[in-house]
Amino acid sequence: MQRIGDAVFSLTAINSIIKYHKQKIIIFCYSSSRDVFKFAFPGIELIELTSDDFYFNKKFAKSKVREIVEKLHPDRIYDLCGSITTASILLTLPTKELIGVSQQYFKSIYSHYTLLQQKPHISQIYTDAIKDIVPIEDFEISHFAGKEPGFFLVHPFAGWKAKEWGLNKFLQLTCLLNKYSKCYLLIPGNSLTNDTLEEIKNKNIDFIVTRSTQELIEVIKECSFFIGNDSGPVQIANLLGKPSFTIYGPTNPDMHKPLKGENRYIIKKLDCSPKEAEKWCHTYGGMINCPSFECMNLLEYDEVENAVIEYLNELRLITK
Repeated sequence: MQRIGDAVFSLTAINSIIKYHKQKIIIFCYSSSRDVFKFAFPGIELIELTSDDFYFNKKFAKSKVREIVEKLHPDRIYDLCGSITTASILLTLPTKELIGVSQQYFKSIYSHYTLLQQKPHISQIYTDAIKDIVPIEDFEISHFAGKEPGFFLVHPFAGWKAKEWGLNKFLQLTCLLNKYSKCYLLIPGNSLTNDTLEEIKNKNIDFIVTRSTQELIEVIKECSFFIGNDSGPVQIANLLGKPSFTIYGPTNPDMHKPLKGENRYIIKKLDCSPKEAEKWCHTYGGMINCPSFECMNLLEYDEVENAVIEYLNELRLITK
C-alpha cells in the first residue's frame, strides 16, 4: 500500500494473518506506509521498499526485490495489494502458497486467488483476499480519546489536488474554531512555501508541521477532534479513536469513510459525482482530465461551517 489510508484499511486483514500464524511474519511495505505498520504492529519485522526499487513509476519491481523475497524462503505469501506491481514480484517465485487478490489476468500466479473488485468499502478488498484461508480478527488499537485537554486539528491537504477543499477556506474554518477551542492547522513538511507560512502566521493561526507519518501519529494522539479532506490522516485519527469530520468531493464516502467511532462527512453531490457502486467519479477522482474540480469549488464555506458546528455540539466538544 502506497497511501496511508490504504495502509489503515488493510490493518484488519494483516492482524488476522498475524493472529492465525505461529510462524514469523514479515511485512513488505512502502516508505509512505511504514510508520502506520510500525505503530499498529510493534515488533513485527518490516522490509521497506522505495521508489528506487521499481521501474516506470512503481509499476514493475526490479530484480533485487524478488531476490530479497527469495532469500527469505517464505512458506506462504499473502498479496493484499492486487496490483501489477506485486504481480511483477510474485511471477517467478517458487513459493508453493501464494494467496491474494488481483485482476483476472494475474489469476494463474496464485494458489488461492480472489478477483479484485469494487466493494461497499475499500477495506473489504483486503479481508476478501484471505477470508477463505484465515479467520478474520477485528483490529482495535488503544484509544487515546480520553486524553484531556485536547485541541482541534485541521488538515487541509490530500493525496491529490482534486480532493482538497481549498487552503483559504480551511484557514477561515481554523480561525472560527479557535473561538471555541485551541485549534491548529496541521501541515505536512514541505507542502507550503515559507512565504505562505508567514502569511498564515500573520493571520494569527497556529500550525504544526510534521516531517513523517510517525510525527503525524504523535500529534493526532493528543487532539480531541480532527477535520480534513478524504485523506490518510483522517483514517489515522479514526484509528486512534478521535471524532472526525471529512470533506469529500470526487471520491465515494461510502467506500472510503472511517469504519468505526465518531465520524461525520459532507459532500456536494453533482451529476458527475461517484454513483453508489463507484469508487470515484469518471475522472478517476479528479486525477485525469477533470476541468474544474467543481465538487470541491461549489461546496460553500458556510455549508461546511454549519455542519462542523452542529457536529461539535452533538459531541459536546463546544457550547454554541
